[in-house]
Amino acid sequence: MATRGSEIASELTALIYEGRWAPGDRLPAETDLADQFKVSRPTLRKALNAVASQGLIESIQGSGWYVRGDRRMRFPLDNIDRGAVATRDSVWNLWVRSLNRVPTHRLTVITTQPPRDVARHLRLGSEDYCLMRRRVRYVDDEPWMICDGYFPLDVVAGTPLATEGEGDAVDMHEPTPVAWLAAHGMAPHRSHSEIGARMPTEFEVNALAVNPTVPVMAMLTTSWTGQNRVIRCTVDIFPAHRFLLTTTREQS
Repeated sequence: MATRGSEIASELTALIYEGRWAPGDRLPAETDLADQFKVSRPTLRKALNAVASQGLIESIQGSGWYVRGDRRMRFPLDNIDRGAVATRDSVWNLWVRSLNRVPTHRLTVITTQPPRDVARHLRLGSEDYCLMRRRVRYVDDEPWMICDGYFPLDVVAGTPLATEGEGDAVDMHEPTPVAWLAAHGMAPHRSHSEIGARMPTEFEVNALAVNPTVPVMAMLTTSWTGQNRVIRCTVDIFPAHRFLLTTTREQS
């Protein structure tokens, strides 16, 4: 059941998105907002902090709360598959460097049971296992997104991709995992993506250092070879206050 503080946070968020206040505008004083919503100052402060955790407002000491401009980064989804096989570096790293920022990541490779949706796309049973290569990606040492790559065991068994562990010891740069598969007869021929929005899991809250009230966009992408063999399913987690996902289509 939603608390009064979370209800107020939702109302304030809606007002900001509706344009009640423009970027740079000062919100009404806390005492006025508390009177408007008929709550105590501590309850109102919790609501304001929840809105601030989404990157929508900020507190300036001695002045009040102000609406922030849209600071979401435009991430071009078209670039994920374009050149993913040929590049010596990840699309993520190339994109972050294009913004004059520093990309890093933390990699963990384990054998595990995949989430239900992933298992369905990999054509696995409810008790089957697969290999997961999890990357928590950072921008300027701040965790920004999670990229989980799931591979059927019959695809990666006995390959460098299947080496379990953490960090550089299990990373692959030249070639990248996708490039390695392509070089060994398993090039991605087609892919399908599904994008949805939801609230973050406890792991995502901790790994990404986000407030649990901030929604995330989850993109599940499945890749097949030309022989219709499933080779990979990725789950990319984008905190909604950090990203604006874009795609471009050319009309014939």
